[in-house]
Amino acid sequence: GLVYVCFSSDFLIEEADRWREECWQMIKERKDCTFLFLTKRIERFMDCIPQDWHDGYKNVVICCTVENQENADRKLGVFKDLPVRHKCITAQPLIGPINMKPFLDGVVVGGESDRNARLLDYDWALDIRRQCIEKM
Repeated sequence: GLVYVCFSSDFLIEEADRWREECWQMIKERKDCTFLFLTKRIERFMDCIPQDWHDGYKNVVICCTVENQENADRKLGVFKDLPVRHKCITAQPLIGPINMKPFLDGVVVGGESDRNARLLDYDWALDIRRQCIEKM
């Protein structure tokens, strides 16, 4: 089955440093499950992985979250070179247009969901879709 890790938080948040190793142990033991986590803190990735990570565990998907072009350029520039077997990009909450062409692989796009959510411009989402189609 698919297990979402820290779905309402961030697996790489500093406050998780004290228990993250225990979580990695559980992930290693449960090879029958696929673990997916999203992060806005991809710059911390290399400091937060276990020593036996190498090029990644087969049952882990890392999803880097970006919101706008500035964050996409900064975060995805780091993400593309990380030793991760299964990567995805989440443009969510999308708060501005993003040129994803240099980074396209697997992309999820969406807006914010609470009552104070900022408006998602549908044209931004359609533009990323167009970029994906052109990349194929």
